[in-house]
Amino acid sequence: MNYEFTFQMFATEIALVIGALLVLAVDLALLRGKPHGVRVGVATAIGLFAVLAAGWESFGVNQFVLSRGYEPIVASFLSGHFLGSGRFILNAKLVALALGALTLLLIAGTSRLKNPAEHVALTLFALAGITLMCAAQNLLVIFLALELASLSLYILAGFDKTRPESAEAGLKYFLYGGTAAAFLLFGFSLLYGLTGEIHLPLIATKLATLPTSPLLVVALVMVLVGFGYKAAAAPFHLWAPDAYQGAPVTSAALIASASKVGGLVLLARFLIAASEGKEEWRGEYFISKWTPHSGWFVVLAVLIVASLLL
Repeated sequence: MNYEFTFQMFATEIALVIGALLVLAVDLALLRGKPHGVRVGVATAIGLFAVLAAGWESFGVNQFVLSRGYEPIVASFLSGHFLGSGRFILNAKLVALALGALTLLLIAGTSRLKNPAEHVALTLFALAGITLMCAAQNLLVIFLALELASLSLYILAGFDKTRPESAEAGLKYFLYGGTAAAFLLFGFSLLYGLTGEIHLPLIATKLATLPTSPLLVVALVMVLVGFGYKAAAAPFHLWAPDAYQGAPVTSAALIASASKVGGLVLLARFLIAASEGKEEWRGEYFISKWTPHSGWFVVLAVLIVASLLL
């Protein structure tokens, strides 16, 4: 374990968490008696600054890895297999942060939210989970990132306490999310039992040598259920209409955009790891050469078609 390297790899998430804590501290200590418009403006400004700092740190992480002469797959090993790096991960983080910044601008234009600092802080915590999802290389970190993002989004969905629809949106989102998390965690436990590894690069290596077995298919299907929920893929999309309609506009915007980016990027990277193939490093990007396991490739195809139609 290289702790200096690990700290540098988590710089994006650290910037977002510090920003969230700063928003809460400033609002509690200095702005409780100020007009609502002032509180919204200050909270939004600090939130945007935190997002910009996180974007800058994302570039810094990528340059830090390249300046040391490490390939991203090697960098993930140096940081304890927790996080990966590379152009694909960097782009995914920047897209998620840009969508988060647009959400914060929506917060600045609303007057319904009575607790703007808490809303901005939860948005930053959700973004920290989403960016962590984009880079996670470890099953435990993947699950923690998903839960950090999900728990923040559950609260944001039910944030408007003046509307019963908002409470209904938060409750349904939470119940579906808890069930999906259980499926995901059970699938992860089966994968660990089959391979003895919790790091995606090592899981990919082990799965390349294992024959397709019923237990492996069950594990991958369960994982696919969890990711399908995050991406609102059919038939795991039934929570989405009520959550989007009942949640505040700012919360729905974040759930429908940045959350989906994190879920789909993580799903893509997981599918590469859980396949019969490997990733080759070419300059500044990965060339993925993989052949899907026939057992779950059919399930994935059915999910895609059902999502397009339903």
